Amino acid sequence: MDLRFSLWLGGLVLFALWETLAPDRTRGLSRISRWPSNLGLTALSSVLLFALAPLSSAGAALWAEHQGYGLLRLANLDANLAMALAIPVLDVALWAQHVATHKVPWLWRLHRVHHLDTDLDVTTASRFHPVEILLSQVWMSLVVLALGASPETVLLHATLVAAFAQFNHANVHLPAALEPFVASMFATPTFHRVHHSVIPSEANTHYGNVLSIWDRLAGFVTPRPRGGQDALVLGVEPWREPRWQRLDRLLAHPFLRETSLGKGAAMKAPWVLLFAKAPIRGTVKTRLAASCGSEQALEIYKSLAARQMAAIRQSALPCVIWTTGTGNEKDIASWLPGSRSVRIQPEGDLGERMTHACDHAFASGAPGVILVGTDCPDLDASRLETLASQVAAGRFVLQPANDGGYVAFGLPEPCRAAFQGIFWSTETVCDTTIRILHSLDKSPTVLESLSDIDTWEDWQRHEDRLLD
Repeated sequence: MDLRFSLWLGGLVLFALWETLAPDRTRGLSRISRWPSNLGLTALSSVLLFALAPLSSAGAALWAEHQGYGLLRLANLDANLAMALAIPVLDVALWAQHVATHKVPWLWRLHRVHHLDTDLDVTTASRFHPVEILLSQVWMSLVVLALGASPETVLLHATLVAAFAQFNHANVHLPAALEPFVASMFATPTFHRVHHSVIPSEANTHYGNVLSIWDRLAGFVTPRPRGGQDALVLGVEPWREPRWQRLDRLLAHPFLRETSLGKGAAMKAPWVLLFAKAPIRGTVKTRLAASCGSEQALEIYKSLAARQMAAIRQSALPCVIWTTGTGNEKDIASWLPGSRSVRIQPEGDLGERMTHACDHAFASGAPGVILVGTDCPDLDASRLETLASQVAAGRFVLQPANDGGYVAFGLPEPCRAAFQGIFWSTETVCDTTIRILHSLDKSPTVLESLSDIDTWEDWQRHEDRLLD
């Protein structure tokens, strides 16, 4: 116990110094606002483990050794070979436990305490609810008993786990030339940080603590987070406010009713403002209709709009549809179900209509908005979640289109200037918007460009995939 504490304390000092001298990311909260809670959870878990030492994995290893239990002892292997075999088995068992904490709802409530940290640093490594630590010890004790791992093996693995946890949670990074090589086998800070993304589809990958190979074998790898590492937003919605970092709230978090925990969650999510014309032949996809006829152009339009609305429903983001043609509200609501409301676009150019929609949303209480159209088949739920996470973090965000426009624009606050002085339907739209935002000191996050469907050639490139 004294040796492990000394190693933990040494790692804390080493990585805290590294973070101070060469931080990878700018902290959102000060250390003084986070460290007391993180270290408080660590202290409480340590006290619990000390009090229940005989039931720990180390205690199980001592008992198994005394009784001669376990598969490795039955095989009568050399001690060094037994240790070499046991270490990866213990690690994959811990990895499987980690996966389970994300898949089983009541385990996730406990594990979520770890993920509520909106910054990552060396203290996040041991920020776990004491009940989760206790359950983890029960699971690992059963594995140790079945395996017959020696006390020395259990101590070595526990030491590796603690050291790697401090390393891959630290706010540091390896040199770019070294990162791919190391991350191919081990969980590095850059590799593991994706696991703490606010986007669930990214958080449900990169579970490995020591070895990354388990994730690679299971297919739980995100090749590149949406928007890149710099755009990663950490934590769990809707609990990203500083008040959730208090020790008492973290201890109570798993046991509060979900309705209490999630109160206001929908109010905190940005609203999607979907611009969708009424499906009237001859008024939609006119450039496409020039090649395929107005009837087929209408069917393609209806398919794309329904696909976009399905992605919005899957993302669970609130949605308001802005359509054309007075009197079509009920028809649109029936055709594209799942929105909060359907409203009619006013007269004016596209900029004026988007300004009006944004003003209306913010006046109605929206904490942020995401403007989208119906032309991009690749603006799926995952990308909408990425946009929402950026807006929720207070950032303007653009998803450019390959033709120079944009397929989505997220605004955390009203900004009428972002829609003024722009030549709409030209290849300069996105670049002009970015320059305007920079001039207002509202530098946006710019995500990867996507294709939209405006012409017959665009449709032919996507047709086979969209018709599957």
